[in-house]
Amino acid sequence: MMQSKLRGFTLIELVVTILLIAILAVTVAPRFFSSNAFDATITRDALITQLRAAQQASMAGQTCALAVTSAQFQLSGDCAAEAFLLEKTQVVLDRIPTFSVTFNREGTPLATGAGNNCSTGCDIYVSADELLKLRIESQGYVHAD
Repeated sequence: MMQSKLRGFTLIELVVTILLIAILAVTVAPRFFSSNAFDATITRDALITQLRAAQQASMAGQTCALAVTSAQFQLSGDCAAEAFLLEKTQVVLDRIPTFSVTFNREGTPLATGAGNNCSTGCDIYVSADELLKLRIESQGYVHAD
């Protein structure tokens, strides 16, 4: 008589699977119920976009700056744009929430109102539920870090 092979999960496999699901539920689930993590990402991406726009305009000979306060940031000068309000996020450069970033004709940055003038590059931090960083390199490259 041939024995039929039983198919199914062992108790160990079942326990390990339940533990993995529990760990994921505890660590990942809160991110789905809070929009602050997304707010930080959206704010960082908007900052990168506006910094690159200011850099392009400055390289084209226009006077353009990104002004940041504790309540908002916006492009000013020849490339003025609508303000981006900071309701659930905070943006800081060298722990200072009010600063301005301009670029010269070569596209290199200059920050005013902060301890770092960006001559060796500078880091801008966006915080909400998580802390995100964007970097402006000394030669002008703006990127998420």
